Amino acid sequence: MFCHSLFLCQRDSGNKAALLGMMQICIGQKKYDKARSYLKLAETSGVPAEHVELQRAGIAFASGNTTEAKEILDALLQSNRKLLRGWVLLADIAFAEKDERTLDKCLRRMENIEGDRGYFGAVMRGQRALQKKDIQTAVEYFEIALQQNPSNTRLVETLLRLDLMLGRKESVGHHAKFLLRKNPNHRMALYVMGSLQFAAGDVALAEDSFRHSLRASRMPMTLNDLAWLLQEKGEYKGAEALINEALERAGNQHSFWDTKGYILLRSGRNEEAVEAFGRSLAIFDKIPSVHLHMAEALAALGKVDAAKVIIKQLQPMKEGLSSADRDSLSALEANLEEKTE
Repeated sequence: MFCHSLFLCQRDSGNKAALLGMMQICIGQKKYDKARSYLKLAETSGVPAEHVELQRAGIAFASGNTTEAKEILDALLQSNRKLLRGWVLLADIAFAEKDERTLDKCLRRMENIEGDRGYFGAVMRGQRALQKKDIQTAVEYFEIALQQNPSNTRLVETLLRLDLMLGRKESVGHHAKFLLRKNPNHRMALYVMGSLQFAAGDVALAEDSFRHSLRASRMPMTLNDLAWLLQEKGEYKGAEALINEALERAGNQHSFWDTKGYILLRSGRNEEAVEAFGRSLAIFDKIPSVHLHMAEALAALGKVDAAKVIIKQLQPMKEGLSSADRDSLSALEANLEEKTE
């Protein structure tokens, strides 16, 4: 959660800030007893009692003791109804427990304190929309939150992933560039830039971005996309090595099997290509380009009737093909007719 209260400690100077910082590190490492020890030292150093109790509730929640966390928060919020960070943490707990009634109450309180376009309320509403698989609404709330906190890297990363899901090319490029300014080795941002560059025809730049991303992390989707790029350049050996690695990491991805099949097809290994396309279609059979690739592989093996069956199955999905794939389909149909005559 973006708004988890464990990341909301006040910026006290000197020893107090150091102790609270060490407390948060311990929480991140799940060393809760040590975190409590640092909080006790911070209290002794003069951190306000209200803030100590808030952090104590946060540690209780992080360690799985939600009952204790709620008891602490109930006492805090009874004495200070405008304690925004208290309502934020209680909302976190309600969200985790799927307690819609309490979550609604927290959101109303948060809105009363920070306004209808406040950061914490927007993040929580965005998280709730994600939980309900309403991606578009989640994006709208996260964008409101980003307006209030434009330097929040975690928020931009979430928007980047949602941009990819929704195909928002302009936003995805903007968010990727933001992340690369913060971290030139950001694996997801590099992958996104490579994808945009490849789509724009900047193959050399795209290859550089993909390889840079892989140096940061061997993400399967980056391996897949670089493999596709290399096969377009005719570098089948390198492409096959990459797609095999992607399949080792995520063998249930239909698009990866399609990529492997196409690499095999382009390198003349048609029987293996048919097998790979079959694996892809067994996982998900609603992508028209995979049916086209299967028909091409069957035709390459001389199995004209089988290829025609696949093309017939493809017809209701034909509008989903790219213009280049539609041209390939027309050429394949013409070729098969010639072989029939």
